[in-house]
Amino acid sequence: MTTPTLTLRPATWADCERLFAWVNSPDSLRNKRLTRSTIPYETHRQWLEKRLAAPDVILLIAEEGGMPVGQVRLEPRDDAHEVDIFVIAEARGRGIAEAAIRDALDRLWHRNANARARALVGRDNAASARLFERLGFSRIGVDRDHTLYERAPAGGNA
Repeated sequence: MTTPTLTLRPATWADCERLFAWVNSPDSLRNKRLTRSTIPYETHRQWLEKRLAAPDVILLIAEEGGMPVGQVRLEPRDDAHEVDIFVIAEARGRGIAEAAIRDALDRLWHRNANARARALVGRDNAASARLFERLGFSRIGVDRDHTLYERAPAGGNA
């Protein structure tokens, strides 16, 4: 279920304020792995500067009808690319996250046909668990707070 007017574009420096607001929204902080505290602007600015300069990071802004509604990021961590997804509350339930992740994975595999993708999902986040399972991710581990999902490329080379 995708939105006909959904487009994805690479993030730019002009997205800094928007990404800052999104990362510090309560529903975003609730699902973060490393911190549940508000992130200071300068820390965010430095983080974004590094991501925009990194050739192996995919950071996309999802727009619906020209309005930014979320972001998806694939970033190398250990031996896979970690998925980070956020869709604003008003735009959820319309297939945006699924379409954004599919697009990001296509871009990743266009660059590196053998790359694997991973997602760390909070144990109480059933919607995200269903999303990654629909996208072909396999559950590969569980800890007290999270379930780890992984997906190899469609060709299964990884």
